[in-house]
Amino acid sequence: MKTHIHILILLSVFVVLFAGCDLLPKAIPRQTPKPIEVATPTKAPEVDPIPAIDTIAPLPSTELISPTNENIPIVTPQIGSSSVDTDVWTSIGPLVNVSVLAIDPTTPTTLYVGTMDGGVYKSTNGGTTWSTVNFGLPDTSVTALAIDPVTPTTIYAGIIANGMFKSTNSGGDWTSVNNGLTDVHITALAIDPATPTTLYAGTASGSVFKSTNGGEAWRKIYSGLTENVIETVVIDPVRPATLYVGTRNEGVFKSTNGGNGWSSANTGLTDTWVNILAIDPATPNLLYAGTEYGGVFKSDNSGRDWISTNTDLSHPDIRTLVIAPTKPTTLYAGTYDGRVFKSTNGGENWNAVNIDFLPNTSISILAITPATPTTPYVGTSSGVYTIQRAEPYPTVIPTPMNTLTPTALFAPTNTLAPTPTPTIVPTATSLPTATSSPTATPPSTKGENIELVGHIGGTTHAAFVQGNFVYIGQGAHLTILDISNQTSPIEVGKTPPFPDIVQDIYVSGNYAYVTVLYDGLRVVDISNPTDPSEIGSCDTPGLARGLAIAGDYAYIADGSDSGFRVVSISNPTNPSEVGSYDTPGDPRGVTVAGSYAYVADGGSLLILDISNPSTPSEVGFFETPGYAYSVAVAGNYAYVAAWEEGIRIVDISSSTNPSEVGFFDTPGSAYDVAIAGDYAYVADLMSGLRVIDVSNPTNPSEVGLCSTPGWAEAVALAGNYAYIADRFGGLRAVDVSNPTSPSSAWFYGTPGHAYDVVVASDPLGNTYAYVADYHGGLRVVDISSAIFPRLVGFYYTWGLAHSVTVAGNYAYVAVYDSGLQIVNLSIPPSLNEVLIAVGFYRTPSPAYDVAVAGDYAYVAAGESGLRVVDIADPFNPSEVGFYDTPGLAQGIAVGGNYAYVADGESGLRVVDISNPFGPSEAGFYDTPGAATGLAVVGSYAYVADWYGGLRVVDISNPFSPIEVGSYDSQGAASNVTVVGNYAYVASAGSGLHMVDISDPSNPNRAGFYETQGEAFGVAVAGNYIYVADRGGGLVILQYEVDE
Repeated sequence: MKTHIHILILLSVFVVLFAGCDLLPKAIPRQTPKPIEVATPTKAPEVDPIPAIDTIAPLPSTELISPTNENIPIVTPQIGSSSVDTDVWTSIGPLVNVSVLAIDPTTPTTLYVGTMDGGVYKSTNGGTTWSTVNFGLPDTSVTALAIDPVTPTTIYAGIIANGMFKSTNSGGDWTSVNNGLTDVHITALAIDPATPTTLYAGTASGSVFKSTNGGEAWRKIYSGLTENVIETVVIDPVRPATLYVGTRNEGVFKSTNGGNGWSSANTGLTDTWVNILAIDPATPNLLYAGTEYGGVFKSDNSGRDWISTNTDLSHPDIRTLVIAPTKPTTLYAGTYDGRVFKSTNGGENWNAVNIDFLPNTSISILAITPATPTTPYVGTSSGVYTIQRAEPYPTVIPTPMNTLTPTALFAPTNTLAPTPTPTIVPTATSLPTATSSPTATPPSTKGENIELVGHIGGTTHAAFVQGNFVYIGQGAHLTILDISNQTSPIEVGKTPPFPDIVQDIYVSGNYAYVTVLYDGLRVVDISNPTDPSEIGSCDTPGLARGLAIAGDYAYIADGSDSGFRVVSISNPTNPSEVGSYDTPGDPRGVTVAGSYAYVADGGSLLILDISNPSTPSEVGFFETPGYAYSVAVAGNYAYVAAWEEGIRIVDISSSTNPSEVGFFDTPGSAYDVAIAGDYAYVADLMSGLRVIDVSNPTNPSEVGLCSTPGWAEAVALAGNYAYIADRFGGLRAVDVSNPTSPSSAWFYGTPGHAYDVVVASDPLGNTYAYVADYHGGLRVVDISSAIFPRLVGFYYTWGLAHSVTVAGNYAYVAVYDSGLQIVNLSIPPSLNEVLIAVGFYRTPSPAYDVAVAGDYAYVAAGESGLRVVDIADPFNPSEVGFYDTPGLAQGIAVGGNYAYVADGESGLRVVDISNPFGPSEAGFYDTPGAATGLAVVGSYAYVADWYGGLRVVDISNPFSPIEVGSYDSQGAASNVTVVGNYAYVASAGSGLHMVDISDPSNPNRAGFYETQGEAFGVAVAGNYIYVADRGGGLVILQYEVDE
């Protein structure tokens, strides 16, 4: 999802502009999310399950991207003797997802780069070498950088969801400066050029904060502003009390009194999504605005009126603008899809800058200094580039970049080593046969002719720590990690799948007690952590969520239809319910202290007397202002995680008359809380971990924070660490030895929200499953052992990875909210390696699916229909044709001269692509449901038709396709693949269906397996079936059918 981060450094003699990265949703207006379920109560999800707010997940924290932890030399260009009129770009590294860039105003060879995945990088030699400068930063996702123009050793950095940090020694170390900063989602930053201790920070909530003492204290200045994301803040270099902000959807606001009051300045501004503002340093009443869809606008009267200035600007999606400080009529503009344009007459005309050596990446920033006015720097999603001449001088001839060692993670960005092409595995000849494979888990009782072989991933909702082990819910499994070495956690054991997703975990002695949403309490023997086994269960009548164990009893928060349940566990092999209490609300969490159970009951805190477990009774009640999800008790206080209302502190010294004594409104949605000493540790959903000082319960205050890439749903404490169950972000271990400066220690992350999967192998014998993991981007899983799959590589896409296909040395990912992204696969990944994207194409509307044939990628782009993209040069994909289908294009298959589109409620559309530049519809068949996926084999199209099941359509006459057969998938058929005489249908809500199609007019079930998540994608290779199971991870199944 997308937000643009902008930084402005203004001196009396020059301007440096920064624009930014994708952090908040672009297609969906910012709104306050409603309470969500930890797992979908019904088995049939909506077609487009897009959350209200999302973040781009940061990559793992590393000191250097180099495997050897040394500075990596970037090859510098050689100067030739000839002269040409074009601009030539070259990479100067680091090859990371750059969000912001700052240049030392006194020493322009000193560069700082803020990234979305590796923290801050610094170069002191103009980009020849780089090193990280992250000591003291709680997270590696940087959204803003600014340098003090008078004292350039002082630097400010905005960290995603962690607020502002300051360094006074050129990045040597950083300290938090968040006092008074009530919204820590920093999106823009500006320094007063006349008084550099005065700072202005724009935030995602639409507010501006001001500090007059170098960030030590902040106050909110928002009178006249609306609640829209602040995209950019700029300061008039001559009249520094005059400020401008650009917002998302509300245009430009102006203040003439240092931010104390704001007024709209939008006359003539036809696109009010303003990503970047730039002020002419010589004539400060002259402003430029770069907009999301409308290109560049210009005002010559301090923002009173605006006019469009887009002549020859062929790409109007402007993300960044920069003015040449010594020649202010020269401007550069960068676009979302990787284009750079230049104007030499104040924006009246634009020319595309030669980008032969700049891959088609997403541009985030442009910057220029007076010392090198003809050398703009470009920050992109694949690193930093510089232009070698913007005015005539000798040509730059780049030294070939493939002289870098092939093992370096700084892989070449425009030269790929020729390696053998991976092949899609279509038959049973390249993988182990079923008879030769050992079984790690017993056959599932929920399958028919199909059994579980292996599994990896799933959403993580719960964590519990005991001794040297942490127990986590991973989809429908209980997974055990050995954390005796905190620098190298090891998975040692995993249960077979429970019937549904794990919600909560409590460990006592040799047993782990697990709540499973639809299936109550499960008891697992963990005396041997390498072989955990279920020994008992008790199915509760409701939705089992929160869990507490005390003595011989388990206490379960069992949902609004069931209330509070008490289960005797005196015999772990035969747990049985002994008591219950019908609570008035929706119980989500429970804790026990003494003779009382404290229940987070939706809209209230409920106190139950459990001195007689068979007849629990209510003794106290406190109505919480927010939705109570969880509760912790310490001493005389109950701490309630109350969703949008943060943490509520309730005095429970009188159990019959509980009363609130204090609260702290966290910036996110408080979901869980744990107490240790004077601190409350809050899992704040999209705002990560928050540390609240509760030494004075009447006046709690935040003292520390650590963002997480997923949704922080649960927190467990042990020793110096907080363990965060981060939903689709896996398990995150946070060092809290200093509660005021928590820092990420390690993470255990695997596919969580798997949407699609394709299997490919290379000639070296490496076999991988490539998983489009929605929030988690592209995940690469080594499946050479189907029993023990392991994650070996990943790429965090710019947005939600919806579908993937592999062709040649590349993975082509359809990313819901940004389009087509092309990822380099030329070098086989090693353990947890970060992959690199080489090309981007932005679709006009959400991208659902992609197919590749020859030099073209065919993208199903929702409301924009079929888009044909030329990928002959993967670094520069470009659209060459399209056909706007009448429905919502969600699936695509290509065969011969035709593309077959699953077009939602408009069914199957057959599009003639014999001329890729002018595709046209040949025929269609209106299926009864909503076509979401399809496979084409021979004369038939097999359409996954959502609630219409599987439809078999004869396409022998593409002008008049006709249905010949159908199969009820008992859920929402989302995708299908066909191998031999079988169609494999991924059906959200029911699982994997293996359908015999030897007679297309009479398809019938040959096998079935009910997955624990929601089956959205499927691939078949050899004797194995790979299911992308949203919420359940990657599920590997095996079948035995006589051919």
